Amino acid sequence: MAINIGVVVMFVWQGWLVFKKPPDATQLKLKKKMALKLVQKGIDQNRDRILDAIGSFGFDEQQAKDIEYAVVQMLGRIPVAIAMMDEIDDIVEELQSGVFSIQESGELLEKVLRVAKKLLGKKDCVALFQPYAVSSVSMLVDSIPGPLSDEARSRAKGLGVGIAQFMVGNGIRPFMSKWIKLMEDIPKYGTSEECLCAADELFAVEVMSDGE
Repeated sequence: MAINIGVVVMFVWQGWLVFKKPPDATQLKLKKKMALKLVQKGIDQNRDRILDAIGSFGFDEQQAKDIEYAVVQMLGRIPVAIAMMDEIDDIVEELQSGVFSIQESGELLEKVLRVAKKLLGKKDCVALFQPYAVSSVSMLVDSIPGPLSDEARSRAKGLGVGIAQFMVGNGIRPFMSKWIKLMEDIPKYGTSEECLCAADELFAVEVMSDGE
């Protein structure tokens, strides 16, 4: 039987149109509603656990307050970001996979941070943690004996950005582990430049792929 080339071409064309067709507005609305319900319920039920996790990482009182402020701002922006999204399938799938069913509170916080990075974008998340990072650098500078050279002051300014990027890219717990080591090692460094150089190396961004 002869194949009608015109029919085949029309079939392929129609299939391509279906594939390229934008998502149905009603379906998108329903998916957004589902995602918002999942994330709002998850945040409401786990908010205390998420915030309690901050204390388990070993921050002092002021550090914990600064981190908590950033996390609260982050949680408040997640539903807004979902409501504005056009591509919702991936985040619905991730929320349905059990983000908020994680039992260990520290792991839960880290997972929520990764979800927020995807939703809000890396730059916005880094901006949320920037005030804490700048405060941490001030604490580090105050702990270094002797005056700071101009080179050290310049390096300290850049370190604040590096710390915020590290926290968003690698997680709060890995940051805190390295921060504690850095503070303990301060007496080992002969100059402020050596100390800040070591800090730069510690907080070099290792992972910034998700949500970029």
